[in-house]
Amino acid sequence: MCTPQHQDTLPDIAGTSQMGTPQHQDALPSIDNACDGSGDDEIEHERMSVSSQSEMTCQKDYEKPGRHGSEEKTKVPPKGYRGILEWKDNIPVEDWAVRFNNLIGCLIRDPRSIYIAHNFEEQEFKCIKKIWEKLMDHYCLEDNPESWDYVIPKMAKLIRGWKSDLKKRYFTNLSTDWKRIYELDKRVPPFNWMTLIIEWEGEKKVDYF
Repeated sequence: MCTPQHQDTLPDIAGTSQMGTPQHQDALPSIDNACDGSGDDEIEHERMSVSSQSEMTCQKDYEKPGRHGSEEKTKVPPKGYRGILEWKDNIPVEDWAVRFNNLIGCLIRDPRSIYIAHNFEEQEFKCIKKIWEKLMDHYCLEDNPESWDYVIPKMAKLIRGWKSDLKKRYFTNLSTDWKRIYELDKRVPPFNWMTLIIEWEGEKKVDYF
């Protein structure tokens, strides 16, 4: 489900009193499978079963199953709407949970927001806030005053996973620096990548001795 988009402000970090829930409008069918957005951005999206011709006619481009890579538009509601998340034990479930987690995974890979050579704890707060506001643009996080406590650890986990995947694909599995740079994921700035290469090469020398 999703609701017409409206302007929101960043809630207090410690959580604020719950705001009134906007009127809900149906936009997409339910998504039953769970996915935490981890691993690379090319996440196998939920496959929606179509049991009738009427359901088939309701499918739009943003509903197509399969791999969508880093396209942000496949992880958000239709333009002008915001997704209504259902929560269980402060974890998003049911409608929109998959796309919401995938959107977090997409945003932490954006070099304009995250400096990949730094751990999550070393990121600038204004960059974390920017991601939070982007999530608020597309999902009604104000419905759950504790949503911040889910999103922040999730971001930290996904950044660690992103760095680990980059290290395996483009450092450990490649032996020469020019290949490590030439074949590198285009979302990673080369300067930041060289910082990580130097760091990991140093770790290899320590392990050797």
